[in-house]
Amino acid sequence: MMHAKAMQMGLLGIAIFGVGWETGKVMSPYYAATPIVFEDTQPAAGGGEGDLKALLVSPAASISSAPAQAQGKYVASKNSTLFHDPSCASAKSIKPENQVWFDSVEAAKAAGYSPSACTQKLIGVSQ
Repeated sequence: MMHAKAMQMGLLGIAIFGVGWETGKVMSPYYAATPIVFEDTQPAAGGGEGDLKALLVSPAASISSAPAQAQGKYVASKNSTLFHDPSCASAKSIKPENQVWFDSVEAAKAAGYSPSACTQKLIGVSQ
């Protein structure tokens, strides 16, 4: 008799837990505010390799955080007497409109510029 009573109480507890769980789900603002919707959409007609190539050459694909070295190997500012390796912190702070680029240390020195401390360490030059 004691065993049957314990079984009934256990089943009643599980039933109350289940009802409470479902009530909580139904009344939760989270479930009502964020429904999950699945849409089966097909790509536009004519898609294919051409569209893929257009994505690959889009401006967003060409964004890079590397310094622009197409102008030269060293950069200086019009407003300074120092030239920098593009990896130096000082080089990164030069506004694009003030940048002067050089292909070599000799070209920068010939233009009247001296290597910055960071650049001296990188190229092994002492002033």
